[in-house]
Amino acid sequence: MHQLLREYLSYEYRLHPLKAGTKGPILQNWPERAARDEATVRRWLAEFPGCNWGIATGDGFSVLDIDPAALEAGWPGDHRRLELKATGCPLVQTPRGGFHFYFKTNWPNTVGVIAPGVDTKGPRGYVVAPPSSVNGKSYRWLRPLVPIDQLPPPPQWLDAALKAAAKAIEHTPDPKSAEEIAREGSILCEGQRNCG
Repeated sequence: MHQLLREYLSYEYRLHPLKAGTKGPILQNWPERAARDEATVRRWLAEFPGCNWGIATGDGFSVLDIDPAALEAGWPGDHRRLELKATGCPLVQTPRGGFHFYFKTNWPNTVGVIAPGVDTKGPRGYVVAPPSSVNGKSYRWLRPLVPIDQLPPPPQWLDAALKAAAKAIEHTPDPKSAEEIAREGSILCEGQRNCG
């Protein structure tokens, strides 16, 4: 077993296998099946040789996932980039040049909510973990992982932005189906000459 996998387990992170060379999960119901025990991970290593690995997020921590395009567009600004760096949080560089920042917080899973190319991984989410690779390029630690209870909190501005985004998501109604829209339209038009 790779030393990094042992380290993740010793720090109480939950792992699950990903398809070799990809970010896609192998297991159905992986959020429930992600494991912290070495016996299960060893079984998966034997069953899925050469697989990549995901760390299931939630459980008291979330990950900020910044794509290269967001950085090229200047997000989040020079001063705030320095603040992110100053947290000393565990940091992964992705094969495409993006970054994963690990924080002790409770963010939801989001995609591009606070900026294009900036996502968060929370409960029922996951990130690809080193030593995984995609297209022959590896994920690698720039600052090593620590136990969950030793993760730093995120900068206040980032936490506030994500909590505001999470509230907005909670209060957004679910999109209606075409049938619901048609039914509402026919109710509105009953008895009116100028509909349709």
